[in-house]
Amino acid sequence: GFSGRAGWIVLSAAAAIAFITTALAGIMSASRYPLALARDGLLPGFISRVGRKSGTPYVSILLTGVLVILSLQLNLDFLVKTASAVFMLTYILANIAVIILRESRLENYKPLFKSPLYPVPQIIAILVFLFLLADMGWQSFAIALGFMALSLLVYALYGRKRATHDFALVHLLKRIVDSRWQDEGLDKELLGIVENRDRMPPLGDSDILKKMTVFDLDSDLSNLDDLWRRSAEDLSKILKLESGTVESALADRENDISTALTHFTAIPHIVLDGELHQFGIVCYRSKAGISFSERAAKVHAVFVCCGTGDVRDLHLEVLAAIARFVTQEEYEYKWMGADSTGELKKWLKIGLRE
Repeated sequence: GFSGRAGWIVLSAAAAIAFITTALAGIMSASRYPLALARDGLLPGFISRVGRKSGTPYVSILLTGVLVILSLQLNLDFLVKTASAVFMLTYILANIAVIILRESRLENYKPLFKSPLYPVPQIIAILVFLFLLADMGWQSFAIALGFMALSLLVYALYGRKRATHDFALVHLLKRIVDSRWQDEGLDKELLGIVENRDRMPPLGDSDILKKMTVFDLDSDLSNLDDLWRRSAEDLSKILKLESGTVESALADRENDISTALTHFTAIPHIVLDGELHQFGIVCYRSKAGISFSERAAKVHAVFVCCGTGDVRDLHLEVLAAIARFVTQEEYEYKWMGADSTGELKKWLKIGLRE
């Protein structure tokens, strides 16, 4: 044969390495499914934990590895048929979902790609996959349905919280959004931003997170006037705006309505006149706490946002991203426990980017 025994050894080693790297790549990619499900509230929150330094979803990877090991205990023929049945059911449901979404005329459904000759390809795909499922036999089909039943159970236990969580975020956001934007369509707009975050351009694609600064406040800075002065100075370094204008706008905004989102977090944000396409974020951690109101007497996390009126959509998206970030599990513990502002900024970038 080719190169004799030496060639056989080389090709065998190459095949083994290819198999191992493919398996590792499969585990790495498959682990993103439970990670995404956990972040969407469809699985327990601890599954979405990531390493502080590397950002690796270690819990999700371990869970995927355990599932792979358990699957090795099954008969190979049975495993292949069951997996194929599950995939085909997934494709059937995906095509049904496309038809439902297109026919429902949802206001917020704006796909980047539309299937040509709709709905012919979807109907053909559904019929073909149903035929293949029937040809595989009832056993594989029954097990696939069992997986679907298990998925519905998971949704019943965890998934419903997602809808409640989305509406809660909208309620929180509407409470602090600038009064000039309080119109009848704001609820729908905020809900659309929260629900469709996965289809929006990530904040990491812009310069916002690159320019974002994070500071630890001294314990003697405990009143709002000092905070507005400090915020205005820091924002003026990022944006082409006068610090005096920013400071007075922040004070007026807080006098209008408290920007404390929770007892722990405040999101002061202002909209300045002009079409300068300016937007910036400055974040502060106060271990001593700053008094925003009677209900928020010790706020430890402050996200100050400033933008001009021509970046309204971006402004709302950033507010929604921050609101989602600060309602994560263990957020308060991680915020206070971070060793440095550099660690805080890295964590913030990962959280807001997603």
